[in-house]
Amino acid sequence: MIISVASPRHGNGQTITAVNMSAVISDLIESEVIVVDTNKTCLDLEYYLSRSTVTKGLDNFYSLYRSGFLSRATFKTCVKRITDNIDIMSSNLCSEIEPEDIDVLIEYLQNFYKVIIIDTSGFYNGISKSLINKSDNIVALLPQTKNVIMQFIDNNPYQGYKDKLSVVINKYMNDYEGKKLSYTEQEIKKDLKELGYENPFFLEYDIDLKNECDSNAALNYALGNINKKRPYMEHLTDLCECLLSSSGIGFTKREKSQNVIDRVKGYLSLMQDNRRVGFNDK
Repeated sequence: MIISVASPRHGNGQTITAVNMSAVISDLIESEVIVVDTNKTCLDLEYYLSRSTVTKGLDNFYSLYRSGFLSRATFKTCVKRITDNIDIMSSNLCSEIEPEDIDVLIEYLQNFYKVIIIDTSGFYNGISKSLINKSDNIVALLPQTKNVIMQFIDNNPYQGYKDKLSVVINKYMNDYEGKKLSYTEQEIKKDLKELGYENPFFLEYDIDLKNECDSNAALNYALGNINKKRPYMEHLTDLCECLLSSSGIGFTKREKSQNVIDRVKGYLSLMQDNRRVGFNDK
């Protein structure tokens, strides 16, 4: 399964979400997961996950492929191991990846990984767009900002991908410094319903996650057992379970209350309905 994590604009948490999804999914399926960075203007994946200056990624792949030396053995030199079950590929800096290269890249990735997570830069470069086109699922991140969500509704950048899309409101807060925020979950759902999307996912703002990111230790949060019961991690796990279920990938069931079971069933049912019926044309 290929999952692209995207957003209409930069800075909505694509990389951190992709990283945390890799931790959750690798734990659920008890197998290796890879995160591929396609945003060469930021290189956030290396920043958050690697303390080494040595990068491995798409440039290595391109060089091996174009020189005729790419094989199952040499492909593993293109990835960097971060944990026992999480690998990464850095974005290309020197080479321009062509559409035919993408097909070969995906073939090799699927030889080694059940789940491939793409940290995209949206539709702003060719490799991101090509990988989005070939993805089984697209996770579109939106901020809790009315004008951005209304632009998303008006422009509908993912109209052609309505059968793959899961909308996620990232860094959601009920209140700030004791004051209830005016753009609530209920209002967001009402606005997104205009697009035909009935049940977006909400990932809560968590200051501890931000602190780990600021310390270049993003995975510490997702891998820490103490954090698994926090609202952010519970709802991120809901999302990951739904994506795995929709693609027919088996996973280890977590212990959960009836409320959580009902919530996940509701998400999955509406996700399947949204993808089957499609979005209202704008």
